[in-house]
Amino acid sequence: MRLSRRGFLTLAGLGGASALSGCGGQLPPADVTVAGFGEGARGTINVWCRSETQSGTQAMVDAFHAAQDRIRIDLTPIPGGQYVTKLATAIRGRRPPDLVDIDDINSALFIYRDAFTDLTPLIEELPYRDRLSPGHLGLATKDEKFYGVPFLADNSVLWCNLDLFDRAGVDIDEATTSFEGYLEAARAISALGDNTWGWSYPGNSSGALGFTVQPHIWAADRELIAGEVGSQSGNVAGNDAVRRTLEMLRTMWDEELVPPGSFSDDASRWNADFVAGRLGMMPNAYGVIVP
Repeated sequence: MRLSRRGFLTLAGLGGASALSGCGGQLPPADVTVAGFGEGARGTINVWCRSETQSGTQAMVDAFHAAQDRIRIDLTPIPGGQYVTKLATAIRGRRPPDLVDIDDINSALFIYRDAFTDLTPLIEELPYRDRLSPGHLGLATKDEKFYGVPFLADNSVLWCNLDLFDRAGVDIDEATTSFEGYLEAARAISALGDNTWGWSYPGNSSGALGFTVQPHIWAADRELIAGEVGSQSGNVAGNDAVRRTLEMLRTMWDEELVPPGSFSDDASRWNADFVAGRLGMMPNAYGVIVP
């Protein structure tokens, strides 16, 4: 059979994020339990991805194309800041993509409006079901039903340029165990000159800052939010882990251990200096370097 608009959904279990369904009642909902669903499917699937995840998504698309010739993927990258608006507009216009790579936090906006397909039967049948990331899967769950699957685990990591560490005479294992070690390494690497810098951060991107600053706070077994859900409050005043983390970042700026553009970087240029070999340490996502 040829792949119909709603017949593509079996692929969601192969690495997609969320599949569009009834779209607010404007399109017929998909039923993944019908007999013969997805068997012998052929055709083209329209997939949207975020611009930030384009390289990783394209690598997956290329591998999928190389593995079979029945189904083709038409991949469209969408700027991350416009993603929710454009997807909502496409749904209202009754021309949504078939499959979307969506930020797991934003997925709830569509799940609770019945825009995504119930993929529970497909997910439960996966041979690797027990190995799916429970955190990501939980954010795609409503009323014990799954409306998406984990796609790219964008983990917070600290990237280090081993060549710059060697040139600066810094032991990477010792330098990356404390804030003091970060600062000493950043000073030694920045002292190499030739537009090399010890550290970097996107000072004009609250989301990216949260992604890379908060892990230092969590590592000290502290939280930024205190209390039970429904009666929570900020946990900033008197939080020593927050104070020490911000002091470390301020010192990086005051001592000019970060590129001057870090102050206004909105994360669009975040990894450029590291890729160019001019940056010693870069807290960032795993996916920005490894597809």
